[in-house]
Amino acid sequence: MPDEERAALERQHEDLRGLSDRLGKALARSPLERGPVAEALAGLIAVLFQHEEAESAFLRARLKGSKAGERTLQAMENEHVSLLALVKDIQIVMGHPELYSLDHLSGLAGRFRVVLQAHLELEEKHVYGRPA
Repeated sequence: MPDEERAALERQHEDLRGLSDRLGKALARSPLERGPVAEALAGLIAVLFQHEEAESAFLRARLKGSKAGERTLQAMENEHVSLLALVKDIQIVMGHPELYSLDHLSGLAGRFRVVLQAHLELEEKHVYGRPA
């Protein structure tokens, strides 16, 4: 990966961490409010989709060919599917506030933050060679 592409993906990880922190602050507000949680989630999800598309293409090009690379690629792709399934659940809940409580949304949002953090650490270990 050219240095500028790698640097861009690393900056996106920092952006995702910042947006995740923003979500954490929205979840920690008292009283908890749907608006700030939904805004933070929407911003985080938008950046995540853009990032994962670029990073997935890089991973396929970088890891293709070796057995270990193929296993890592499969693990990453499986994790992307799990992460995106959680995002889909969140989008459904956000789209139907009359059906789903704020507690339900905040529970999904909290899980999303934990899963995203673990996902970023895994990518940083395998993509950027940083210790997790």
